[in-house]
Amino acid sequence: MFSKYRIQLSLGCFVAALAVPVAATEEVKPAIPGTYEVLVCDSTCNFESQHNYAVRGVLVLMPTAFDEKKVAIPQRVEFEYGYSLIGITNGCFVLTKLREGQTYAGITPVGWTRWSGNPDGISFELYQSPDAWYVAWVKLTTSGFAGTGASSGGVGDGPGWPPDRILGHRIGPPDLQRCIEAAKQIGKRK
Repeated sequence: MFSKYRIQLSLGCFVAALAVPVAATEEVKPAIPGTYEVLVCDSTCNFESQHNYAVRGVLVLMPTAFDEKKVAIPQRVEFEYGYSLIGITNGCFVLTKLREGQTYAGITPVGWTRWSGNPDGISFELYQSPDAWYVAWVKLTTSGFAGTGASSGGVGDGPGWPPDRILGHRIGPPDLQRCIEAAKQIGKRK
C-alpha cells in the first residue's frame, strides 16, 4: 500500500508539473558594467575590418561610482574629464585616434567618464571641453553594444558633422587598471 501511494503521489506531481504554464523564452539582458573594446567609425564598421575606423580603444564601465583621487598622482594627471563635471565618475577610457575624422572622440587619449542607463540602452561621454562635447548612445547586444555618437558644440553652431557609428565588444569584467596602465605609458612618453 505504501508503494502504491508513492506511485500515485509521484504521478500526481508529474501531472501537476505539466499543467504549470511555461513562460516564453525571455531575452536575457547582458550586464552593463565591463571592459569593452570600442570602435568609432564614420559609417558602418565591424571588428573584422579596419576600413572605416576613426578611433579605437578601451572603455571601462564600473558597477558603482569611484573616487578618482585614489589613483596615484603620476597617473591621475594624465586623465582628463570626458564628461561634464556635474555627476559622478563611474568609468574610464583609453582612445587612439587612428586618422583625422569628423569626430571629437579620441581628442582625449585617457579620461574619466560617467555612464547612465539601463539594460536597454546607455549613454556615456568621451570628450568634454568648456564649449564642446562627445556623447554616445548605445543599445546593448549579446556581445557588447552598438549605437551612435555625436560631436557637439565648438565654434559657432558646432561642427555639424553627421553622427558616428560606435561599437563595443565586451572583453571582460570592469578593469580600471586598463586605464591606469595606459596613463602610465603616456606619462613615460612625456
